[in-house]
Amino acid sequence: MSLPHRYRGSGGEFHFVLGLAVTQIVDAVFQELKIVAVFFDVVVLGFFVAAGAFAARGHLWAFWVGAVAYLADGLVFALFADWVPAAFHAYALYCIVQGVIALRNANEQRNQGVPPTIIGGPTPAQEAAPQP
Repeated sequence: MSLPHRYRGSGGEFHFVLGLAVTQIVDAVFQELKIVAVFFDVVVLGFFVAAGAFAARGHLWAFWVGAVAYLADGLVFALFADWVPAAFHAYALYCIVQGVIALRNANEQRNQGVPPTIIGGPTPAQEAAPQP
């Protein structure tokens, strides 16, 4: 996230598109207290890793919590008219919503007793069909 900002080396102006606006702001505010900025970066990174881990385990709430936090961060980029990272945030949010839709579909299939299909794999009906 923002940890690569800390190690940019040359001191030149480097813009990391995948970074978070909130960590960039905290890094700028706490330039003299780097330990505070690093601690904040680690906490934010931990939040997103935890949200991703819970989402990967099928917890729908984790998708939404992560999406709301990421949306707020993307809006900060938009507020400062930093459009490339704002656009990346929009694309990532689109992907998160696609994950929500896929999880809901899988949950519906499971509730109906139908095993979820693997993306691109055969459906249960195709597997049951006689092979020529």
